[in-house]
Amino acid sequence: DPCDDFYDFACGSFVRHTRIPDDKTSVNTFSIITDQLQEQIRALLDEP
Repeated sequence: DPCDDFYDFACGSFVRHTRIPDDKTSVNTFSIITDQLQEQIRALLDEP
């Protein structure tokens, strides 16, 4: 309920479902998007 705990309402799902990899000290939406983009570029460059 946003009236009881707005932070949990707005950010709780991200906090509960996001794992911080061992090689990183933090994760945010921009770092997740960057990692996904790098994976896609790598896959495209590895195609024959």
